[in-house]
This record gives sequence, C-alpha cells and structure tokens, in this order.
Amino acid sequence: MFHLPMKARVAAIAAVLRCPVAMQKEILGAAMAPQGEQLQSILHVEKKTWRGSWISRDIQKMDRFRPLRWAESTACHADLILLYFHGGGFRFGTSSQYMDSFMAIFKLFEENHQMKDVRILSIDYSLSPDATHPVALDECICAYRYLVHDLAVKASHIIIAGDSAGGNLSAAILHMLKHQEVYGRLSALAPIPLPAGVVMLSPWVVLSSKDPVLREELILDYVKKEDIDDCVGRYLPQTLGMEPSALSDVIRQPDVSPFYGDFSPPVCPLLVAYSSSETLANQIEAFVRKLQKSGVDVAVIVRENAAHLWIMEPLFCATNAIWTDDLTKLTDWCAKIVQPPA
Repeated sequence: MFHLPMKARVAAIAAVLRCPVAMQKEILGAAMAPQGEQLQSILHVEKKTWRGSWISRDIQKMDRFRPLRWAESTACHADLILLYFHGGGFRFGTSSQYMDSFMAIFKLFEENHQMKDVRILSIDYSLSPDATHPVALDECICAYRYLVHDLAVKASHIIIAGDSAGGNLSAAILHMLKHQEVYGRLSALAPIPLPAGVVMLSPWVVLSSKDPVLREELILDYVKKEDIDDCVGRYLPQTLGMEPSALSDVIRQPDVSPFYGDFSPPVCPLLVAYSSSETLANQIEAFVRKLQKSGVDVAVIVRENAAHLWIMEPLFCATNAIWTDDLTKLTDWCAKIVQPPA
C-alpha cells in the first residue's frame, strides 16, 4: 500500500474504525494476521492467568519440535526479552499483529548489536467490553512475574514495551511495580523488580478526550475523539453517566491514566516515541515534560507527518525508509539499556 498517498492510507483505517466493533476486529485481524514463514516464529501459550505468544526466529522448530520446553528452559540465557503489549483501544488486537516489525527488530539487533537471541513475549490480554479494568493489567503483571519469578529471567534483561493502549499498560505496570506496596493485589507478593527499561509507543496516557486537549486539528491520523470516548466507555463502563467530579477521580488513578502517576527516580530508563501529527500528541508531550521535570531518564523519538503507531505498523508511515530508521533508533536504545558499556 506504499504506492497510496499517506492521507489515503490513514483515511482507509479511519473508515474501518467507524464500523461496528465486531467488523473492526474481523477486518483488522485479517489485515494484520501473520503470513507464511512468519508462522514458524510464533508459539501461542496459554497459562492459568494470562495468554500470549513467544515470538522468536523459527521457534516452532526448536528442541526437536518441543518449542515451549525450549523457550522456557533457555529464556534466562536470552540476550533480551521484550515483554510486549499490543494496542487497539483495549477492544481489539492480538499478540502477533506486528510480525513485520517483530522480525525487523530481530534483524536489527543481530546486524547492529550482535544480539542473536532476542525474544518477544507478546501478551493477548483480555479485551473490552468482555473484560474491563483492571483485568488486562493483572494479566500483564502475571506475565512479567512468569518471566522473573517462574523462569528466573534477570529483570536487567527484560524491557517492557507497548503501543497505544499497550503503552498505557506499560506505563501503568511500571507505576505498579515502583509502588508495589500501595497496590493491594500486589502488596502481599514477593518483591517484583523493575525491568531494565520501558518503551512506550504513541502511549495513551490519559483515558480522556478532554485533558490534555486532543490535537484534533490535525488530519494525518485515524484516531478521533469519538474513538477515544467509545474505548473509555468499554474499558471503564462504570464511568458512563458519572458526575464530572467522580469521573475525574476514576480517570486520574495512575493505573488508569499513568499521566497522573509518580515516576520520579529511582525508576528505570524510559523511551517514548510519538508522532507530532497524531491526535494524542498533546497528552504525550505533556507526559514527557512531566517525566523530564521529575528527573526521569527519558529518551524521545518524535516523527513528523506520521500517524498513530507508525513505528510498529509501517503503512502508517510515509515511507519504508523512515519506518526502518525509527525502528533502528528503538533497537539501538534497547541494546544500550541491556548491554553495559565496554
């Protein structure tokens, strides 16, 4: 689709998002489904408290075709594990929807940083309206504990990453780990270490269309105010019809809107990537300023003339070269975080 003008591609996605949710899931699921040889690099996993996919080159062929045993027994020796949370407004998306980007990430780590064993554990968290807050958060926390507690992977070799709603989950989970003692459902558990870093791609850090104000005057994005309001209503159904003061109390909880959380050091390094042309740009920029003012080590990738999530879905980017360049910046940052200086 790169032969189509950028605005035409964005308009096509925007049209899909105007369809009923069931139709959205069907169309986007088919369009973003893994293809051909990519299937050999995906291993679907279902545990008692979470579901997802181990993604690693040719994982289906490992250990005499016993891939799960291989994945779990060798995870602690991997160069890096990315624990990934997909986007989709909490209402659609799958763990394997970004296979083009995931495979490109593996290649960039190997070619630029000699990291041949990078793996991704991508989570199929439960979606709204069937599952509402905080179900997805709890599932993602369980997946992180699976890595550090069950598989004994060093937290210094794990980077949590997510886009859009998954960026919200990434930031919210970091806040929960940093303040474990104040979250009742975590306070009784053994201490959970912080990861090496957290990557937030076009993160949805305020679950509101009002504060900070959306950048609605920009037309180079497919996310609109009505999409945000609809997603919030499905993820937080208790807010429907709430009085403004009560609504504000819910929205400003840090595990709902990470923008309002305390991330002041000590905390792991962060990377935030967004497009200055996307609808969420104002809230993301305000979040970055707040982090910087708090003294957080936060790196930023900003791209002009790109749509929401361009860094994980190249069709939302003007050219394939720009997508590759920004994905390279992302992998360079991750490699620096997990590889100590020589």
